[in-house]
Amino acid sequence: MGVLGIDFGSRRLGLAISDDEQRIAFPLAPLESRGPAADLVHLRSLVQERGVERIVVGLPLGLDGSRGAQAEATERFAETLRRELGLPVDLLDERFSSREAERALEAGGRRGRKKKKAVIDSVAATVTLRTYLERRAAGGASGRPAPRRRSQASCCCSRERPGRSGGPCSPPTRRPRNASSSCPTAAP
Repeated sequence: MGVLGIDFGSRRLGLAISDDEQRIAFPLAPLESRGPAADLVHLRSLVQERGVERIVVGLPLGLDGSRGAQAEATERFAETLRRELGLPVDLLDERFSSREAERALEAGGRRGRKKKKAVIDSVAATVTLRTYLERRAAGGASGRPAPRRRSQASCCCSRERPGRSGGPCSPPTRRPRNASSSCPTAAP
């Protein structure tokens, strides 16, 4: 059973899914929003199809930790998911996930703001989900911050290899042979 990561936005939802062992986060195609009811139908289908047992939604706090209008909308969205899907929904601070996603895409050779916009949300959801999985693996369950350290959790874009440091969601200098060509940050 996996965990679904969501980067909530008014225009689209970035989506990511974990493997069954909840160690690796994989990006999914972003969902162009067609309104709350249609989005919920799509998410319910995705949850059933993928065997999701928990959802984590990125909470866009201000740099000072304050909650703005988007954070409040995200909290309402998370509560709707909790109520309508009957699954646990955790909120996780995602202050820097979109910027981290942009950097990963640039490092992977993706240029052009319009092309990147379609992928940034799902990579941001992947970064948020990866962070959540790492914290849970380190003993910080339920979204509680845990000491920052390397763990077995990673996203599909970074391969842990001895002697190399691949940044979060950034492709290695050389792609491993087993790297998926569908990875949004992989160089073409």
